[in-house]
Order: sequence, then structure tokens, then C-alpha cells
Amino acid sequence: MNDESPVSEDTIGLDDLVEAHVRSLANKLSLPHTLQEIEAEVVALNDLIHAFKHKDELLEKLLDSATTEGERGQIQQTLKAMRMKVTNNGAELERLHDKSHQLLERSIYLIAKAQRQINKEAHKHSGYAIELCGLCKGLGGSTDNPCRPCKGRGTVLVHQPAHKCETCGGKGKATSANAVGHAGELCARCRGAGWVMTAND
Repeated sequence: MNDESPVSEDTIGLDDLVEAHVRSLANKLSLPHTLQEIEAEVVALNDLIHAFKHKDELLEKLLDSATTEGERGQIQQTLKAMRMKVTNNGAELERLHDKSHQLLERSIYLIAKAQRQINKEAHKHSGYAIELCGLCKGLGGSTDNPCRPCKGRGTVLVHQPAHKCETCGGKGKATSANAVGHAGELCARCRGAGWVMTAND
């Protein structure tokens, strides 16, 4: 990896906004709030997550040794526009990416939890509920390559009670061990979603 010009965050930026909305959503889910209040917080956090996910992908590209110097320069300019400043510490870049990715995963988990609560009420008689996509773990794939099973949403509609696909272990990928499809492709049984109608279907 090239150690030149990693980035560090300004004191107030996108991470702080996402963190504040994550705390607010967690609070709304743990204490009595109306579905409208929870839904409004989910919408606000979803709007931030789109930009935050893009930032996380850019940090990942800076960590990739295959990224060219020209691409690095463009990425650094984009990150500066996102209120991040350049430093010369590769370990700091690793730390920022790890922190960013953890916050992204926490955000997605909370959004999925809130969506389940909202959908449980909205679709309580349908027999279906929202679950995290098994293949992308709720991340939706990348901006350039959205996850196929969930079409980039990070969630799939699953018949309840939810059953993880036993063939792929809920991961959505075929393996040489499960003998359904070629290793690395989508699991043929659950089509990559990681969920099936019943444990034995």
C-alpha cells in the first residue's frame, strides 16, 4: 500500500452526523416512540448513509495497493470536499476505515431493526417481514455494483417465521461444500438472499 497522503477527519463531519442519528434512532427504538417518529429518523439516517457509504468506499480504495496515483489524487480531492483533511499516516487511514465501516454496519443494523418494527405494524397481517440480505449483510453492495439479491437495498422481504437457508448457512453464496451452484456464485436455493420459506423447502 502507498503510504502517501491518507486522510483524517475534521472535528465535525459526516461521521458525527451519522453517529448522532444512530444514537437518536437507538433511543427511539428502546423507548416508547410513535412509528412516525421512528420512520422520520430512519429517513434522515438513510439519506446520510448514502454519502457515508460512498466515503467508506473511497477509504477502501485508498487502502487498495492497486489504486493508481491519479485515482488517489481524485479520491483525496473528493474526501477533502467531504470535510476530511490529508495527513501522511497509513496506520491512521486503516483506523479511520475500520471506524467508518463499523459505524456503517451499526447504522445498517439499526435501520433494518427499525424497518422490521415499522413493517411489522404496517404488514402485520401479510406474513412477511424485512430481513437483512444474507449476501451483502445489509450493505447493499457498492455504488458501482449493487447487490443482486436485494437490488442494493440491503434488505429482503421474507416470509415469517424467517428461516436461514441451510444450504449456504444464510450467507447467500454457493460453496464447493454445498454442491448447489459453483463456489462464489449465488446460492441456488435462496438465490443469494440467505432466507427460505421453511427450514426444509
